Amino acid sequence: MTEKIIFLIVLYNKKIDESTTVKTLLDSSSVLDVKIIIHNNGPDDITLPLSVFNAFRKKGADIELVNCTQNKPLSILYNEFIFFNSDYDKYILFDDDSVITNAFVEQVYSTDYDLLLPKITSIKDRQTYYPIIDEVVITDDKFLPVKRVFSIGSGLIFTKVFLDKFSKHSLKPFDESFALYGVDFSLFRRMCRLESKGEKFKIKSAGQILHSLSRTEGKETKFRREERLIDFSLTTRHYPSFVQIYRFFKKSIKEVLCLRVRNLYVMYESFFHGSHPRCRIK
Repeated sequence: MTEKIIFLIVLYNKKIDESTTVKTLLDSSSVLDVKIIIHNNGPDDITLPLSVFNAFRKKGADIELVNCTQNKPLSILYNEFIFFNSDYDKYILFDDDSVITNAFVEQVYSTDYDLLLPKITSIKDRQTYYPIIDEVVITDDKFLPVKRVFSIGSGLIFTKVFLDKFSKHSLKPFDESFALYGVDFSLFRRMCRLESKGEKFKIKSAGQILHSLSRTEGKETKFRREERLIDFSLTTRHYPSFVQIYRFFKKSIKEVLCLRVRNLYVMYESFFHGSHPRCRIK
């Protein structure tokens, strides 16, 4: 029986025909008879070019454009994508700036995993940065343990079997306290919690995508710095450990000594509220 496969491609401040992900997905001759949801997360409405629509239809793909100009938190977006498309066998997440390779497409149709983590290689420097275990980058194809493994959201493939293990415990895959940074990592932290309750996961690292990684693209902007501080504080609040708490107070002292009042405000405002500011907007 043929698997039902659905893609989610999240765009921000980009037209559909400007998306590297959309272009390379169209170029793949092997991606056929799938559902593709293109979610425009703002800031303005966009349209689906007829040429793109027709090209996907020729591949037997069902394509849908969703305009959501309020820049919905990724955690909520991902969870809703899963919830409202519950009859699929495989779910694939993508940002708008990934290069989909043939090696990745091969893994889309593989059946030996619950969760697939492709190698994430930077478009800029061609170095592989994810997945990682204990800060060590995994560069060969193999199955991975649940503990201490992390990767980013773009390129994740998860199966219905994987999602059912979360549903069994009434737990959403992605933590809706996070909006941007930390969303993907929350999936792995929640997997660890489920493993402690006896659930088993088959996590495989294989295939590759090329991706635009902010960590390789020069000086950190004020926006990204504050987003990382929010992620850091929320992780301390919701996934505490001795090391994490120590790092939080060490960072706090450093910000005090350097008189960085704004950074302190961002850290503690997020910590005490327990959620990203955008996740509090209903």
